[in-house]
Amino acid sequence: MRILVLVIFCLLIQCKTLNTLSICSNYGTMVHSGDLDGCEWMIRHRDGRMLLPQNAQEFEWVDQQAVMFSYTSYDGMSICMAEDEIITLTCLQRLGDMACNPTLEIADIAWLDQLIEAKNPVLVSRYALGNQLYYKILYADKTTNWHDCQGKLMCSEASGCDFSKRDLVEESTVYV
Repeated sequence: MRILVLVIFCLLIQCKTLNTLSICSNYGTMVHSGDLDGCEWMIRHRDGRMLLPQNAQEFEWVDQQAVMFSYTSYDGMSICMAEDEIITLTCLQRLGDMACNPTLEIADIAWLDQLIEAKNPVLVSRYALGNQLYYKILYADKTTNWHDCQGKLMCSEASGCDFSKRDLVEESTVYV
């Protein structure tokens, strides 16, 4: 019985930890729709769709706040009827609260845009470690450099640094 309780406890902690490490991958705006039944808070996706989070009460909301978010589709019904889709938020981060710009749009990350223009890498991947983002830059000559989210060179694998052995999660391809 103790083992079962311990296993359940560990699973709950692991799930909570995974949620905090998620990289939010969608842009949107928090929208307060309190005057509509069942629609108190929604997210206007950057493509215009209105998303209704069924787990909105788990997050802190600010009307018209720009956010990054990730979600899964929720198979359920609501009385709102103003939403395009009902979702379960897996990550919600107000943009002003983030240490770095979490976008995958190269033009929105000035240092990366300049690096790509000047050095033409073969591949750029982004990783998360806690709430910090890191970029792995692979060049045609097989050189690999690691940069923090501000563009500072953290290390080069040619000099023996292997940043990839850290507990990095959520790889996203930024440039190919």
